[in-house]
Amino acid sequence: MHRRAYSYTSGVDAKTGRLEAGLLFICFTQNPETQYLPMLHVMGKMDKLNEYTIPIGNALFACQGGIQAGEYFGQSLLQ
Repeated sequence: MHRRAYSYTSGVDAKTGRLEAGLLFICFTQNPETQYLPMLHVMGKMDKLNEYTIPIGNALFACQGGIQAGEYFGQSLLQ
């Protein structure tokens, strides 16, 4: 699994006066069930950033790999 975090800020919200900032976490894995989900569970319970951040969502996407001669697009994901 390869993972990376990116901090971002988009300035101060004019209505609330709060700083609009956050942390975007991205990872690439071959098996989400054995690699990503256990790590996400541990981070939710023990990550020291939990004192300072509020998670607002996550998503899991499947990415198409390369296509071999004679295959159709998405075949490796669908079979």
